[in-house]
Amino acid sequence: MRIITIFLGVFLYLGMSTSAGQRVSREIQPNFPPISGESQTLRAFPCSGTTIYEEGFDGLTQGQLPLDWSILDLDTLSPHLDISYMNKGWQAILDFKDSSNIAMATPSWYVSPDSSDDWLITQKVELGSNPCVSWYAYSQDIYYPEKYQVLVSTTTPDTAGFLANKPLRVVNSEFYSENYRSAILTDYKNKEVYLAFRQKSYDKFILVLDNVRFAEVLKKDPAMFSIRTTAYADTSKIVAIRGAIINRGSDTLAIDSAQLFIHYQVNNGMIESAAIKKKLSIAPNDTLNWLHDSTWKTPNTHGTAQIKCWFTGISGQPVTNDTLSITFGIYPTSISPMLPFEAVSLYPNPCENLLNVRFSESILPLDKQITVMDIMGKMIAETREEEGNPIKVIDMNNLPSGMYFVRIETEKGQVWNGKFLKL
Repeated sequence: MRIITIFLGVFLYLGMSTSAGQRVSREIQPNFPPISGESQTLRAFPCSGTTIYEEGFDGLTQGQLPLDWSILDLDTLSPHLDISYMNKGWQAILDFKDSSNIAMATPSWYVSPDSSDDWLITQKVELGSNPCVSWYAYSQDIYYPEKYQVLVSTTTPDTAGFLANKPLRVVNSEFYSENYRSAILTDYKNKEVYLAFRQKSYDKFILVLDNVRFAEVLKKDPAMFSIRTTAYADTSKIVAIRGAIINRGSDTLAIDSAQLFIHYQVNNGMIESAAIKKKLSIAPNDTLNWLHDSTWKTPNTHGTAQIKCWFTGISGQPVTNDTLSITFGIYPTSISPMLPFEAVSLYPNPCENLLNVRFSESILPLDKQITVMDIMGKMIAETREEEGNPIKVIDMNNLPSGMYFVRIETEKGQVWNGKFLKL
């Protein structure tokens, strides 16, 4: 199971060399960092709530399977000689992106080009009344995206049982960066089911799977999604506090006038509170942007400050994820507030699935906040990129076609604005 550390909505990424994990018939590609971690997780169906069953493949060795799991190798094809470290079909491996982690993988690059048909089948899981399932997956080569199906059986863990139902998900092109995926299982509520991951690629490379989790979704589960300020300000400056709340539950949240209160606190000092004075609703997985009506004045000494934000007033809300904290820098402003155009590049532009954000040498040593907005100014995604990573890959596959804007702000308060076209 991958251990994930969250800081301001970004997964801590532990990379490794790609020399053992690329198809040698193509140019070796850089080991891109993952897409926006927490933001991407929450923008998928919010499969949070209470865990019913979870398998992270901890402690497995090659050739082992989790208890009561099974595999079907229906293609019987042998992996290409250049990936002799892989066996046939699904198997436990050291994760290519984190050698301290165990994951499941299956090859689709064979001695002779052909189609995969390899099945990884879970144990029987008893679902609740509002169930969902989630998993992480990625294609090991960015130029060879894998195709696979996720199927459900309510009878037997074999092809007949799974093919009796419509596929739960068909992923035609999995991403190179580790991707969170999830699905609603309400058609199978209160039933015992098996789940199968069926590799269906033709002459690709390697598909990797991790952290399969069944959960009972809470009907009400709002969470503090982000806090947005300038990343940095000088002493004795006025700073506006804004952010967003996301609905991770399965029911639309209906909020009465003056019921929802946003609170923030700096360095455990005085609590400032403001009411959202209007009736509104937040659909499942939708966000509500807020601007606090009380501003904060930075102190008269340089350093850092902890800003903590939370909300109250939504009846029945859990309290486990309604608070978020950030570190705010208080430094001199004797630098240009705008980054030069060449400091950041977006490509390909137009893009279809993945947008690469490349940073120049001048801003590599700085932490950066990246915000993607639609043409109406609505925040689509937000993440922080730590110093040293030259490229950020952002998943745009689920966005409708159109123009989008990217805003990047460094820890020193410098800003870069750009735009791209999604095909």
